[in-house]
Amino acid sequence: MKEYEKIFLLPDSSIHVAIKKLDKNEAHIVLIVDDKGKLLGTVTDGDVRRGILKGYALSEPVSKIMNAHPIKLIYANNSNEQLVSLMENHNVQQLPLIDRVGKVIGLKTLDELLQPKSIDNLVVIMSGGEGKRMLPLTHEKPKPMLTMGGKPLLEVIIANLQSQGFKRFCFTVGYKAEIIKEYFGDGQQWGVSIDYIHEQQPLGTAGALRQLTPQEQLPVLVMNGDLLTTIKLTHVLKFHEKYQADCTICIREFAFQLPYGVVEIKSQQVTGIQEKPEFKYFVNAGMYVINPQLLTHIPHNRYYQMTSFLDHLIALKCKVEAFPLMEYWSDIGQLTDYEKACREFEEVMQS
Repeated sequence: MKEYEKIFLLPDSSIHVAIKKLDKNEAHIVLIVDDKGKLLGTVTDGDVRRGILKGYALSEPVSKIMNAHPIKLIYANNSNEQLVSLMENHNVQQLPLIDRVGKVIGLKTLDELLQPKSIDNLVVIMSGGEGKRMLPLTHEKPKPMLTMGGKPLLEVIIANLQSQGFKRFCFTVGYKAEIIKEYFGDGQQWGVSIDYIHEQQPLGTAGALRQLTPQEQLPVLVMNGDLLTTIKLTHVLKFHEKYQADCTICIREFAFQLPYGVVEIKSQQVTGIQEKPEFKYFVNAGMYVINPQLLTHIPHNRYYQMTSFLDHLIALKCKVEAFPLMEYWSDIGQLTDYEKACREFEEVMQS
């Protein structure tokens, strides 16, 4: 089997299967073909995210979310320069190559045609909390320094982002800050630069951001220091730029089922009964891209939560966009979350 054939899917395959294929291939695309290999459409991360926002169930056929008119090329030994030019002109990251009858004969991506770029955007990692729900593990060390696969979680995050091209980091620290500072220093060992914002008192999930230098010109990426995820923040940044957002918030679908039948009443009359209904919501995934000028809306040296900041931006009519996650994501807030993430670490981060 040729490499590009590994990302083929038939149109009646489920969206869930497409997500699994997307998660396992570096091209971040699935090619929807008929039984003869003729290209019918493509599915990228963006197509899946838009489908999730529209409410499509993961069990529905992938044909419902595919791009039926993708940019493609009848390949004739084109040069890399020609391929790059075509992709940049059409603002696409992947380019299926077909023959004259429409059968897929290859795939090119911008990542493989261009040298990896160093990204100048600052990444702020919120690492100042006390981690009280993680006691007794956090009695001696801050939560982001708990080990995951033999390394502190914070080191796992840094290594992952450094491999994506990010090189500028700022840690907000408070509880047992000296442990983080002594371990990471200026970041040189990891090929990055690390600065610190030291919270003399707890400032909440957004308060410390007010202390960022006013010289920042590029959008700032912010993430909680207790997340284990395979998300590419480069994708979030590109999404933010594409939609010219003021602020982008990563969201995750969360579903729960009531263990009881729900009785619907009007006055005292029963109008219906739902047996163990399931409810779905989009929840905050703890990762953001924020245009730096907006940080001036955060009060100085005050406890201030990110939810209050986002509500304030929405009230100001700022363009706040939602980026749905479909990749692996674990918020390590409690001991059971940590134990689960430790069990899953090797499979999700090293596969």
